Amino acid sequence: MVKLSKKLFGLLLIAVIMFCPGCVKQRQIGTTPNPVDYSFTIGYPDAKRYYKVHVPEVYNENNPHPLVFAFHGRYSNGEQMREDYNLIEKSDKEGFIVVFPTGASRFGDRLASWNAGICCGYALESNSDDVVFVKKILEDTRKNFNVDENRIYAAGMSNGARFSYRLACEMSDTFAAIAAVSGVKSTISCNPSRPIPILHVDDEIAPFEGGPGKEGVDYGSVQDTINYWVERNHCNNEKTRVLEVEGAYCDSYSNCAGNSEVKLCVIEEGGHSWPGGHKPREDADIPSTAIDATDMIWEFFEKHPKK
Repeated sequence: MVKLSKKLFGLLLIAVIMFCPGCVKQRQIGTTPNPVDYSFTIGYPDAKRYYKVHVPEVYNENNPHPLVFAFHGRYSNGEQMREDYNLIEKSDKEGFIVVFPTGASRFGDRLASWNAGICCGYALESNSDDVVFVKKILEDTRKNFNVDENRIYAAGMSNGARFSYRLACEMSDTFAAIAAVSGVKSTISCNPSRPIPILHVDDEIAPFEGGPGKEGVDYGSVQDTINYWVERNHCNNEKTRVLEVEGAYCDSYSNCAGNSEVKLCVIEEGGHSWPGGHKPREDADIPSTAIDATDMIWEFFEKHPKK
């Protein structure tokens, strides 16, 4: 009777996992309960969406922890974002939770993109509602982990950077600050409910004033993006040089409404890459080592909890 009960329980458990709309697969790293990586699948009528969550070594369910959404570039996925930009190491050191979502794709969890407004790929073609996807992830993450509601952030690379700007426009009541690496604002309309701190890391591929880049892609103007947020956040138009090293410099626009800030860092080498990160593939550009984008992003986020 006991053997039969165990077998029946096993069959019921498999059925629940197979038909649950938010199916979960857990993979533990190391020999202790923390850190842990989780893989989640959200079922939709016409597709499945995927995301990963990394819980840091110092996670304590009794304390609220910062949460960082990390958005990959076009033709990539959440796993690549997890592997190549040292966010896991930073998470374990600083104690924040990281979510690595995968964008929309006709190939499951590969070659994905984000609908950033007027960009990019399959996500734009299919009019994927990626903002709703983020809200669903956030809803589930709040249920599963102790999240600090005043320290929820978004960071993205390339197409993921563009999508982070969309979240700044449409979810400024949720996100305390955003960081965009190698991607400009590409929303048609933008109505943030409050001033939101912006960190923009530019690379040598996208022309600063916009137009065709080295890869033949037509880019928006970095300066237009910065000017938009300086005006939107009611910042002082006078910028201050806050960092200057070989191969990179950073300017800050401060005295903004709500203690926000707009910070621009320009990288003079490294191609289209995440400074301080790893090459995501053999034919990718070698990242600049002038700055470490992950360190800089977390320093910026720490400085800007939601007021």
